[in-house]
Amino acid sequence: MRRAPIIGDPSYLERRGWVDALRRLRTAWRRAWTPRVPPDPVEWVEGGGVVLPSSVAARGIGGRLSFRARPYWRLPLRWFAQEGVETIVVEVASQCGKTTLDISLALYAAEWLAGPGLVLMPSEEHAEDLVRDRLRPIFQASPFGKGLKSNDLRLGGVSFPGGGNLNVIGVGSPNALKGRPARWVLFDEYDEAIRYGASAGSPLKRAETRTRTYGSLRRIVLTSTPTVEDKGIHPEYDASRRHEWHVPCPHCGAFQKLDLDRVKWPRNAEGDSSASPAEIKSQKLAWYECASCEGQWSDADRLRAIAAGRVHCLDPDRPTLSMGLHISVLYSPDVSLSETAAAFLDALEDPEKLKQFRNEWLAEPRREIVRTTSTDQAHLATLQLPDYQMPAPDWWQGEETPRAPDWVRAVTWGFDVQGSEVWGLARGWGDHGENCILWCGSFRGAGDLDHAAQAYCREWIVAGGEVVRPRAGMMDSGYRTHEVYRVCSLHRARGLTPSKGRLDGTLPMSMSAVDRQDANRRAVGRVDLAVLWTTYWQDLVAATLEAGPGRGRGVCHMPGNPPSYLFRHLTAERKVAVKGRNNQITYVWKAHSHENHLRDCMVYSHAAAGMVRLLELRAIRPVVAAPEPVEPAQEIAKATAPVATPGRPLSGMARLVAARKAQGSTAVQMRRI
Repeated sequence: MRRAPIIGDPSYLERRGWVDALRRLRTAWRRAWTPRVPPDPVEWVEGGGVVLPSSVAARGIGGRLSFRARPYWRLPLRWFAQEGVETIVVEVASQCGKTTLDISLALYAAEWLAGPGLVLMPSEEHAEDLVRDRLRPIFQASPFGKGLKSNDLRLGGVSFPGGGNLNVIGVGSPNALKGRPARWVLFDEYDEAIRYGASAGSPLKRAETRTRTYGSLRRIVLTSTPTVEDKGIHPEYDASRRHEWHVPCPHCGAFQKLDLDRVKWPRNAEGDSSASPAEIKSQKLAWYECASCEGQWSDADRLRAIAAGRVHCLDPDRPTLSMGLHISVLYSPDVSLSETAAAFLDALEDPEKLKQFRNEWLAEPRREIVRTTSTDQAHLATLQLPDYQMPAPDWWQGEETPRAPDWVRAVTWGFDVQGSEVWGLARGWGDHGENCILWCGSFRGAGDLDHAAQAYCREWIVAGGEVVRPRAGMMDSGYRTHEVYRVCSLHRARGLTPSKGRLDGTLPMSMSAVDRQDANRRAVGRVDLAVLWTTYWQDLVAATLEAGPGRGRGVCHMPGNPPSYLFRHLTAERKVAVKGRNNQITYVWKAHSHENHLRDCMVYSHAAAGMVRLLELRAIRPVVAAPEPVEPAQEIAKATAPVATPGRPLSGMARLVAARKAQGSTAVQMRRI
C-alpha cells in the first residue's frame, strides 16, 4: 500500500508549488493583524513615498522628492505628525516650492491618516488645474498611486488602502464644504481663497467647523503668499508660534535670518546704484553681506548656508497649538541674489510694483502708502534756517532768554508723555502760517513733567524785541493721565491743555471736561481735555513739512543746528490705506518706527496754534503818518467834503472818501478782516 504524503513535508509542498503561496499568505496575515504605524513624514516623503515626474519637478529633473535644497520644508511636515499641533501657518514668497509642500502633506495624510481630507483651492478652476497638472502625474509616478483612480479626485475623492480619503475642491461656492466632515484640511493660497469665498464667510471658520468632530486629531494647514496686513494669512501667522530659518555665515559662523537689507550691489559715492537692474541681473553683481562680520557671500555660499541652517523660534512662550513659518525668496535656490536686487531696484520706480515685490518676493504684507515728501529726510534738510541756532538742551534751566527768528510773533508747545520721559517741541509762528521749530528735546528723570512745564513757562524774544510767553501748549495724556491733568491744571491760565487723539472724527478738535484724580483715585477737580482728530492735524503737519525751501506761506523751517534724531522722528509716520468693515478705504497715519515722539509733538503744537488762531495771523499793516496840513489841501477838502444832513453824522465810508480826496486819490480799497 502506498504511503500517504505528509502535508507539512517541505519537499511535498515544493513539488506542489505551495511554498511561495504560503509565504504570501503569512505576509498578508501579519500585515492584516499588525496595526499600521505612521512613519516619520520626512522619511516617508524623501524615502520614495512621493516621486515627482519631470513634468512637475523644478527645472524638469524628476525623481524622488528631496528637501536637501529646501530643508525648512521639513518643519511643517514634522509639525503635521506632532501631537498638540492643530494649525500650521506657512507665510511664503511665490515660487518657493509651496505647492510641492502642500502635495507632500496631502499625500502623506491620505496614505497614513484614517479619515477624509480636503485640499481647498481658491476656485473650481484652480482645483482642476492642480489635479490635472500636478496630482495625476504624481499619482502615476509614485508607489502609493498604483491601482488608485486619480480621476476620482474631483468627483467624490480617492480612498486609500489605509482608510484615508483625498478630495480637491474650490471654496468659491457656499455649498463647497457642506456635508463634508474632514480630519484634515489644507488651504493652498489662503489669501486668494478668502477673496473667492468672501460671500460664504470666513474659509478658516468653515474649515474649523468641518474638523470639529476629530478634536485634537484634526489638522488645518494654511499656506499662502500674504497680501495685506489686517486680513488673510498674515494675522494668522502673527498669532501663531512663529519660526524663522537662520543660516550660518561661511566666514564667522554666526546664525542669522536672510534679510533684504543685507543684499548689496555696486554703488557710487552718493550711495546710488552704479549699475542698472538689467546689468546687475545679467552680470550677477549682487552679493550678501553678513550682519555680524560683514563678510561677502556668493550665491553658492548662500545655498550651502541654507542647507546647514536651523530653525529659530520667535515666540517660545506661546503654545504649540498653532505653528507658523515665514520664508522669503532669499531662501529659494531657484532665485539668485542678483535677480532679487534687480527686482527690488525696478520696483522702487513704481508704488504698485513695490507692493507686489513685498508680497511675492519678501512674503510680507503690503502697506498702502500715500506718497509724501514729509517722510523724506533729504527734503526736510532743505528747510533749515542757517541764521537760527536752536538753544542748548538745558536752556530752560538758565536765566538767559532765548531769541526766536525776527519774523516770529507767537510761540506754542507740544508734549508727548511716555512712561519714563517727556518729549517736547516749541514752534514759533509768523504771518500766514509760516512757522519754525525753535527747540526740541526730552525731559528725563524724576519730575520730568514739572520740568517740561517749567520749559513751557519760559519767555522768548520775538519780532521787534518783544518778550512774550507761549500762547498755548498741549500735552498728551495717554500715559500717566492724572499726572498730566495735575500739571496742566497748575498752568491752565497760561494755556497748557491736556489732549488725546482719536482716529475717526468729524470735528478737528472738541473740548470736554474730565475729572482729575489724586494718587488715591479721589476726584479733586475738573480739567478741560482737548480731543484731536489726529488724521486732520497730521495732514496739516505733513502739508507744512512738504512746502518748498525758503520763506513763504505755511512753510515749516528747521533750525540751523538740528539734533540728529529730529529728522528720524519727523519721518517716522506714513499715511496708509486701511479697509473698513464695509470695504471702504480710509487713510490714516501709522508709525513705522518707535521714534515718532517729536512727530506727535508737532501735531500737538499745531493743534495748540489752531486753538488760539495763530494759523490765521495776517501781516501787520504799517501805520503811515498823516502829512503836514497845507492851506490849499485844506481848502480842497472843505470844498469837496460831502455836506452832512442836520441831525445825521457822516458815515465811516463818507469820512474815508473825504480823506482820500483830500490826499489827491479817489481809489478806496475794501478788505474784510
